[in-house]
Amino acid sequence: MSEIERSLHVMSLHTTPGDVWLPQELWERVVGHLPIDGRRTCLFVSRAFHDHAVRCLFSTVHIFFGAWEDYNVSNDAEEVGDTRSIMSFEILRRIALDGSFAVVIKKVVVHAFTMGRGVFERLNLIEALRRLHNLTSFTWLGLCPRLSSDVVDTLATSCPWLEQVSIPIPMRASLPLHRLIRLTSIILSTWCEEEDEHYLDDDVEEIRRVIETNCGALKEMEINGRVFHAAPVKNLSHLTHLELYDAVAENLEPLLQHCPQLQSLMLFPRPNCISHFITMLASNKSSFPCLTSFKLVQDDGDTWMPAACDISSLIEFLQAKPKMRRFDCKLYSTREILVPLLRALPTMKALRILGLSLHFPEITQDDVQTFDPRFCATLTALRLRLGSETTTVNKESVLSLWALFTQLQFTSLIFACATELTVQELVQSGSGRLKLINYNGKMHPIERSDNDVEVLGPWSERKSAFRSVDDLGEDDWDWVIRHYSA
Repeated sequence: MSEIERSLHVMSLHTTPGDVWLPQELWERVVGHLPIDGRRTCLFVSRAFHDHAVRCLFSTVHIFFGAWEDYNVSNDAEEVGDTRSIMSFEILRRIALDGSFAVVIKKVVVHAFTMGRGVFERLNLIEALRRLHNLTSFTWLGLCPRLSSDVVDTLATSCPWLEQVSIPIPMRASLPLHRLIRLTSIILSTWCEEEDEHYLDDDVEEIRRVIETNCGALKEMEINGRVFHAAPVKNLSHLTHLELYDAVAENLEPLLQHCPQLQSLMLFPRPNCISHFITMLASNKSSFPCLTSFKLVQDDGDTWMPAACDISSLIEFLQAKPKMRRFDCKLYSTREILVPLLRALPTMKALRILGLSLHFPEITQDDVQTFDPRFCATLTALRLRLGSETTTVNKESVLSLWALFTQLQFTSLIFACATELTVQELVQSGSGRLKLINYNGKMHPIERSDNDVEVLGPWSERKSAFRSVDDLGEDDWDWVIRHYSA
């Protein structure tokens, strides 16, 4: 009998959690740490455990308008979409009718992938939002239907504790985002096709207004460089986390001057802009004194390749950040140019989370010797993309490299070329602490018991595409693979 099963057995012997030696608040934390199946079991143990389980199971609610699979992967998507939409309608109706249920919901995630205009779905959502007075986070994924002004108005009038919003841009409609006050996190993710891009210019003023309205509280932001230029950066001195994509070097200049508390910075520059970013960072290495996380990702369509001076400047910036514990870098570079960066990594004494893309023509034992074994043994999470389509993979060399990372709990290992390695081989020969592995785009949980290890079946494509910290279980793991599709 597993530890969880023993705990549930003990629970079933008592009418209330108070009889099992712990106060109510601690029992709620115990239930919250159970796997999803264990929480569902608690619904049927007793009334008190039912209440704890409801608060854990429904603190986050996913509402589905249609199915993402309908646009992407599944032949049965229409049936899947109907099933999810019906379940979501029942949840929305329960929220609208049952205040005791509505009060436990803190986060709503809307998956908007219906084939119609979504008028009926939106009306039901608005009715439910009017009861969600404890809502702290609202996320809208997809464009069918698009987020509408009446939904934003309802959030503004009915959800006074709302702190986090995540919405797609371009909005293609005037949304009164500035009515949302006390926001600490704003995520403006781009969901646009080429014909939609010109709408970004229409969003600039409203985005400026919502940032200005919340600048005193705003700590986290994800934003497109094309609209970021209008943001009142000089008022964002409290900003701690920033993700800046489709960015140009001019976006970085005000950050260097006005954001001294920045702890996490993710940069996704436009093609042919990375060299300017690296130069500016190295020239202002005393900026961002609190920086602990840095991600620099080259666009797939960018043909620029770094020179030795670019890598030297990047190293100079990194070594000026003694608190840096997370670093992720994707640069299209030759082995000779990138090796100095690999050799400099062990000088970053706080580093525990690492992401690298090595676009080498072959993976050899010489590449393995570039990595310091003592440094590799300190890492707990790793993203590693190896090779290009024409790369030759030496299986023994890859396994030798893999064996260096003895303390990993999570890894994302992607080969851009054909390989004979299986996920089972990697798990059996890798870190004994590994809990989750993303191998060539398939996310596999790992279960261990005594001396046994089992690689579970991969996540669904939808779960992988919309993965979150809640799915992965650790913020570090989400950070290192954030914005990578595989």
